[in-house]
Amino acid sequence: KQQGQWGRALPMAQHVLQARAQVMGAEHPATLKSLELVADLLELMGRHADAAPLLQTLSDARARVLGPDHPDALDARALWAMSIAKTGRLPEATSIIQGTVAAATKVLGPNHPDTRRHLQKQVVLLAQSGD
Repeated sequence: KQQGQWGRALPMAQHVLQARAQVMGAEHPATLKSLELVADLLELMGRHADAAPLLQTLSDARARVLGPDHPDALDARALWAMSIAKTGRLPEATSIIQGTVAAATKVLGPNHPDTRRHLQKQVVLLAQSGD
């Protein structure tokens, strides 16, 4: 039943994304939030291969708009990494997450909750890879 609700929500979210991009521009914060929502819905539906390119676009845009080490840019990069891990690109995902951990540690400090969240994602990916 939940899958059906996500399936119903996806076209609406895509419509909002398209409208926001047209009116506000592709890199407006509201447009990027809509892009994240579409990708989240695809992830929830198990459509990781469809979500991953959207999350890469989100990551790239937030890095350009906010700076590569901004916490929101790091979060977007981590979302992308976790998505590509689900498509079998585990080494690439692990490398990306290692970068988010390093950047968060530098910018926020080793004990900041965001840094620890990125570190937790790194642990999950390392456990999946068996390294």
